[in-house]
Amino acid sequence: MAIYRLEVKMIQRSQGHSVVAAAAYRGCSRLVDEQTGEIQDYTRKDGHAYNEIIQPEGIGEITSQELWNKVENDETKINASLARDFLLTLPRELSSDVRRQLSVDFTQWLVERYNVQAELNIHEPTVEQRAKNAATRCVPVDDLPEQPHAHILVSTRDVFGKKLRVLADKKTGRQEIKDIRKKWEVLLNAELVPRGFPPLSCETKETQDSIAAEEAKRILAVAAKEIPKIKDEIKSLSKIIQRQERFGKFQRFAANNQNSQNHQEPQGKMGHVTEQRM
Repeated sequence: MAIYRLEVKMIQRSQGHSVVAAAAYRGCSRLVDEQTGEIQDYTRKDGHAYNEIIQPEGIGEITSQELWNKVENDETKINASLARDFLLTLPRELSSDVRRQLSVDFTQWLVERYNVQAELNIHEPTVEQRAKNAATRCVPVDDLPEQPHAHILVSTRDVFGKKLRVLADKKTGRQEIKDIRKKWEVLLNAELVPRGFPPLSCETKETQDSIAAEEAKRILAVAAKEIPKIKDEIKSLSKIIQRQERFGKFQRFAANNQNSQNHQEPQGKMGHVTEQRM
């Protein structure tokens, strides 16, 4: 069943991340970090289906090696944000060609909107991979959660070297992410709906969270009004319980006293009878 998923993660130097390593991993490729001399080799990683670097018009061709080493060199701060990784789930219901075109179109839209450079990588689990994972997890192949997905690694600076504050800013960033999620929804449904599949919504999770938050507020508001009443009821019940306890004690005292009297009365009668016999 097709699902909507779009996540955005930051590649940050402060977290010990290297954008060269991130690009090599997502591209199942071999890249050299020119700053450290480290070789990042993920060529043995399976499931890689497609790779493309997409740039604004008029920008000369560039390799993954050149692009991400340039990003590492341009960012001099120890806590620099190096790139954004957009993770997209691609519907298994669509063909590989359609999934590829969807990913390219979305990446092109990001590049044009923010005037940035981006590298697209598509991962599609192979039949062998799925069979191996199914055997490892002891589940049927069709029950595996793995879906074809795309990684879009996007620079945090535009082609002129200016930092993308619009995505990082607290005021504008939230709306930008909403717009990005909406765009992916539109592209997905343009392919799914004509093929008879139900439309997906980027708002589903957010709407559920919003409803849950509103319901929590409502419950708290009701509780705030009811708590004083409950406290008064508890006080009243406490008084009733205390009265019942006092009454219970009185009844026990009265019963004990009566038992004591009943126990003494036969002794008086016995004494009177004895006296008569004498």
